[in-house]
Amino acid sequence: MLNDFLFLIFISFGKDPTQILIYSLLILPIINSINFSGKKKSPLLYLFTILSFLILSCKFDHQYNVLVLQKNTPILVPIIILWVINWYTSLRVDLSNFRKELNDIIDSFYIKKEYLKRPYKIYSELIKSVNTYMKSELIEDIYCFIISNNKLNLVNSSSFIWEYDFNDDELIKKIKASNNLFNEDIKIDNVDKNRNFLIYTNVEDKEYIFVLTVIKPLSLYYQIIGLPRIFGSSFNKIGRILVLRLN
Repeated sequence: MLNDFLFLIFISFGKDPTQILIYSLLILPIINSINFSGKKKSPLLYLFTILSFLILSCKFDHQYNVLVLQKNTPILVPIIILWVINWYTSLRVDLSNFRKELNDIIDSFYIKKEYLKRPYKIYSELIKSVNTYMKSELIEDIYCFIISNNKLNLVNSSSFIWEYDFNDDELIKKIKASNNLFNEDIKIDNVDKNRNFLIYTNVEDKEYIFVLTVIKPLSLYYQIIGLPRIFGSSFNKIGRILVLRLN
């Protein structure tokens, strides 16, 4: 990659980089990198493009100060926009692949005979996968509740619990309206578990709420990328399996 930019600087040295031909040559590596594989492009690609442009601008204007950057900021905007588009596209593909991975874990789990009578063990597999993907110990436990007569009843969970305390009426009303909630006031075994997110799913008139407690506060990043939506299809699939077991 570096050799490509050195060659572009060599053949364009002393020329005006704002000319359409020279500018097109500079952003050509970015355009050539665009494909449908969804693989993340290196940020160095955009950094080298901007640096090459600034080097050529300094030579052409015979200026070597911040004025060069200020003068050419509008010209650099398309490069920054391309980087944002690439980042967003790569993120969407990455999250889609991760969502598929979670569904594959569920599909493969329930065809193992030794787990048919212990369906709660699926949560440990999901927690492990999520924490590996996030490169951080994020998820602590997963609890599944069913809504019955406007009350929450525990179905199963990743760890055994004796008791739990929710404001059932208010929580049920809120989650039905939004499908997911963050950082609700809940207690499990008399311990505050206020770092959490909740996901609602409705399967054949059976309503489930999955409560995921987290080890550390959820950053704004996780909310922006739609963390509950990543789990949505997976927990819907678990809900369908639970309904089949009830029938």
